Amino acid sequence: MFREWDKLRARLQTGGMRRRDFIVSAAALGLPGALVETALAQTPARGGHLILGISGASSADNLDPATWKSEFMHNVGPQLSDTLVVLDEHVALQPSLAESWEPRPGAKEWIFKLRKGVTFHNGKDFTASDVIYCINHHIGPNAKSGMKAVLSTIAEVKATDKYEVSFQLKSPNADLPYFLSDIHAGIFPEGSKFNDGIGTGAFVLESFEPGVRVRVKRNPGDWRTDRGYVDSVETIAVNDPTARISGLASGSLHVIDKVPPSAVPQLKGAPACRCLTRPRPPTRCSPCCATRPRTTMWTCASR
Repeated sequence: MFREWDKLRARLQTGGMRRRDFIVSAAALGLPGALVETALAQTPARGGHLILGISGASSADNLDPATWKSEFMHNVGPQLSDTLVVLDEHVALQPSLAESWEPRPGAKEWIFKLRKGVTFHNGKDFTASDVIYCINHHIGPNAKSGMKAVLSTIAEVKATDKYEVSFQLKSPNADLPYFLSDIHAGIFPEGSKFNDGIGTGAFVLESFEPGVRVRVKRNPGDWRTDRGYVDSVETIAVNDPTARISGLASGSLHVIDKVPPSAVPQLKGAPACRCLTRPRPPTRCSPCCATRPRTTMWTCASR
């Protein structure tokens, strides 16, 4: 019975089962109502429109990951694209577009085995050629990417199979996978001009107004079922901290970033708000994220 219960919860949490069907199936197993209610409460409900008020926006912002420098585009980018690997809440590497990776003896070559069955927002299959194209976008001789120095140890990237990529390095580097988890290393289709937002992410770009707002909608063909719970997201440029706090308090914004410490007591008194903190990652992570300061973010709790 417990094995069946675990399967039911997994299907519910990944969106593979409706809440009503979950209740019926749990009742058929003879499970107590309290246990079922707890599982339902722990499962995010799908639907709705999420509004983010994020700082750091500029009229010069664009969709090319090589140019992302501010909090605003650091937030928008991962809505649209995925990296080969990601860091979990414990700052440990986890698979994403790559299912596995390993170094050859001496760590001057790394082999990444890619996930099959992933498609971009335009329907194109994700393959090794997309990885090669995007990495070269950061390390090419004319590249102006902020990641060029970080990835300078890469001598060549080549496909050893349709779904396998070899990174040939100039010198041993045990931290290459950490570098490739950086949001700037998001993967886009081969031949992309990096101006249309077509990636493999949980959301599809609807509109992009530099320095103003970005609108996205849920990707119906997302390869992951444990994300993209809302139907749409609107990321609004709110560079003034007072305006962000006012927007959160009024309910016109659901999530804001960079709350000044002086405003924390005020927001603590709001029953519909809660504080989320992101600790500083250890220094063995990519320099792109290792030097970020501790961030405080407030979100409206759902009612």
